Amino acid sequence: WRDLDPERPAASPLERCRRLVSLQDHWLSRIAAALQNRLHDPKVLLVLTADHGVRTHAEDPSYFGGRLDEYAFHVPMLLYAPGVLSGPVYIDEVTSHVDVMPTVLDLLGVDRSANAEEGVPMYEPALHDRMTLFIARYRQGVDGFHQGGRFVQWAPIENTVAESVDSLFFGNRPRMIASAAAADKQKLKSALALHKGFLARMFADHADDERR
Repeated sequence: WRDLDPERPAASPLERCRRLVSLQDHWLSRIAAALQNRLHDPKVLLVLTADHGVRTHAEDPSYFGGRLDEYAFHVPMLLYAPGVLSGPVYIDEVTSHVDVMPTVLDLLGVDRSANAEEGVPMYEPALHDRMTLFIARYRQGVDGFHQGGRFVQWAPIENTVAESVDSLFFGNRPRMIASAAAADKQKLKSALALHKGFLARMFADHADDERR
């Protein structure tokens, strides 16, 4: 984390984190104050989330990566839509940032093109069986996915496959699997290839739009 006050450097990464969280809380209070008189306006739609958790040893000296866990991937997500929802709705399924845009557009009543989306609205029942990718090879040395209540982790360098049921936490000694390892690895490779192709197509379309 960046040190907000170089003249009074923080004593530890945790202190730098606390300073940043304090600043972010201040920003959120300014947003809340600006919307104070419009919080019940049906046209208001507010999304609060974070991009990722701790991913490197520099961010937290006690974290060494090499596995998938909630510390790196689990982030807060709050969607406030008084014009659509009459009360709190809790989503138990595993969701992803790719689901944010389809959710917002759907709540706004905007026609969506499935060809331009990787995700689905967060309240879709299909999320339970959807494969949700965890792409972390270049930061943590592993990739993985969730599908049907199973979390699967693949370490390409070691060529090992592990699974965890109902929890994104593999620990230092994950439970290795052999029976479905080849199938899970191939499934993950195919999904990563599709993801790469989708991004290439999206960026190519964006470049064509800029040239026009």
